[in-house]
Amino acid sequence: HRSQAEMMELFKERIMQHGRRMHKGQPGMIRPGLRGEQIITCVNGRVTSKFTISDDTSMVIRAPTANQELYVLSREKFEANWELEGILPSENGGNDASKGFRLHHPKPGNQKFIYKCTADDLKLVPTGGFEAAWGAVQPLREGDFLAMPAPKERATEVYLMDPDCVSSYAEENVCQEVMRHRSQQEMLDLFKDKIMKHGQLMRKVEPCLSRPGKRGERVVTCVGGRVISDATIADDTSMVVKAPTIDQELYVLPKDKFYKSWETEGRDLDQSNNVNRLLTVQGFKLYRPKPNLRWTYKATSEDVELIPTRWFYAAWGVLQPVQEGDCLAMPAPEDKATEVYLMPQSVLTCYEEVSDAIQRPGVHLTQKEMLDIFSQRIQDNGLLMRKAKPGMLRPGVRGDRVVTYVNGQVISDVVIKDDDSMVVRAPTVDHEE
Repeated sequence: HRSQAEMMELFKERIMQHGRRMHKGQPGMIRPGLRGEQIITCVNGRVTSKFTISDDTSMVIRAPTANQELYVLSREKFEANWELEGILPSENGGNDASKGFRLHHPKPGNQKFIYKCTADDLKLVPTGGFEAAWGAVQPLREGDFLAMPAPKERATEVYLMDPDCVSSYAEENVCQEVMRHRSQQEMLDLFKDKIMKHGQLMRKVEPCLSRPGKRGERVVTCVGGRVISDATIADDTSMVVKAPTIDQELYVLPKDKFYKSWETEGRDLDQSNNVNRLLTVQGFKLYRPKPNLRWTYKATSEDVELIPTRWFYAAWGVLQPVQEGDCLAMPAPEDKATEVYLMPQSVLTCYEEVSDAIQRPGVHLTQKEMLDIFSQRIQDNGLLMRKAKPGMLRPGVRGDRVVTYVNGQVISDVVIKDDDSMVVRAPTVDHEE
């Protein structure tokens, strides 16, 4: 593998000349390290560093990304890059405080050169890996970033920076406030009207596998090799859902949200194959979706520019990344449009578009769904009319069954359940009731 000295010799001038000068724009969760503790840095399923702490002064940093990867800094580097006073964590909850984590802000003025590797650069690193200044071997591939402290007199090391990590950095002329991850309220303010106006009305149609979650369990949602959520369960009631997609990704739902979206009673799995038997042992059952509606809206490049860090907080507290072509989803109708969350394109295979041309066999639309779909359409395109002929009416009798029959087709079949209803004989050729 290339040594650190060789990497400096090969890339120092290139990084300074062609790299971007950036500063860290996001705070990080930091705790003291433990002597003998091994910290593995894993980003999008790829190990980018392995390091065993050999002193009592090093600090462990949890990055402000969806992967929330851990890495180690010596005390000297920690003090050079981060404010020394940390605060108790408040956002996202969890057990961070009990583990010793505190929220630290980056020191203002610290900058780095960040350079994107090309295919030609990789030819200079024949093994695809190099030694970092702290001794770990770091992998390198096209599209990764090489980082180096700035300005030139501080440029004493080169290290790997995964593309996702760059999202927590800002150009040198961008203030730290601009680089905050968007809150859920900001996402609603920015996108609610746009999603309702331009989004597609969809309904989940595929069943899922689900099991009870365990307090303290960490569930990482990975779609197409990209981590889109990383949640630690903080209660005894949340449910873990295994999505019916090609990735079969796992995600967490609080109990109330789960039962709003899925039927209450789960079904036992067919035990005729080994996979289902294993899933049953793990606690999974089959749940069918409720006919809830949601809008899905495909994010454009202009939309992504409204999210400077390309990350936002979901309603349940985790960070979600967004890129052009992703879908932003929101519950429908408008009175339920209280959150915006990420829906990768591959997840749309579990949904169908709701329109007058689509009905799911065996599942009738509710009156509420019909109003959601057709109310505005009828008002915009319908004819305003009034009844012109008298009809024959009589009091209904509790228990009477009234079948409405028009042109040989039954259009209603009702049993009277009270003593106040009226039975109407229509003034038509069928004289239907």
